[in-house]
Amino acid sequence: MRQVLVRLHRAGAVVAGVLLVLVCALTLVPIAARLLGLPAHSWDEVATFCMAGSAFMGLACTWRAGAHIRMELLVARLSGGAARAMQVLAVAVLLAVCLYFTWFAGKFAWLSYTMNDLSQGLVPIPLWMPQSAMVLGLVLLCLAVVESLVDAVRGGNAPVNADAVLDRAAAEL
Repeated sequence: MRQVLVRLHRAGAVVAGVLLVLVCALTLVPIAARLLGLPAHSWDEVATFCMAGSAFMGLACTWRAGAHIRMELLVARLSGGAARAMQVLAVAVLLAVCLYFTWFAGKFAWLSYTMNDLSQGLVPIPLWMPQSAMVLGLVLLCLAVVESLVDAVRGGNAPVNADAVLDRAAAEL
């Protein structure tokens, strides 16, 4: 099961990277078009959608890599069972928050779909499309946090710092 999750997280990271490359292209192409005297409409809007999708699609991989900002002031001062309990509590709260945001982002995307909500640019883009990337990224993050919660309950560490996680990932390869 862990290998499936690792592949899902990596796939999200690859999609995030591809979307970042698209942001670059969607920024440079209209600049070149304007220099050549060609019209360049709605490119920036699509680039914005790609940027948002990239941010959300990369969340899970970033979490599992231990690269998100964490507030470790209290946990770092605890040891043994207290540290483990605090780690489990922190990850459980994070999971609740992630599930909350995922649920409402999904409802928001569904509402956009049912109302046929379109973007405001010259090229009308159905808003459920970029919103779906947000929902999918949040679902991947929820899976990553569940994985971390299972690790924490079993006595392992949820990702605490990037160096330890990267060392563990390198050992798995």
